[in-house]
Amino acid sequence: MVLNLYLDLLNPSCRSIYIFARRNQITFEMIPVDLMKAEHCSEDFVKINPFMKVPVLTDESFILRER
Repeated sequence: MVLNLYLDLLNPSCRSIYIFARRNQITFEMIPVDLMKAEHCSEDFVKINPFMKVPVLTDESFILRER
């Protein structure tokens, strides 16, 4: 079981989740999403989160997204 965290560390809410996961030794794979390059508007990311917002957490078929 690997959690995937889609984050942009310049975003305060993403940074909070990143710090929480690291401090609590939660194993995750960080997938950077560069908001300045509009990567959150790409087709691949819109499939994960149609609202085009970060952070997003995925675990197999479960997706927890910002709304």
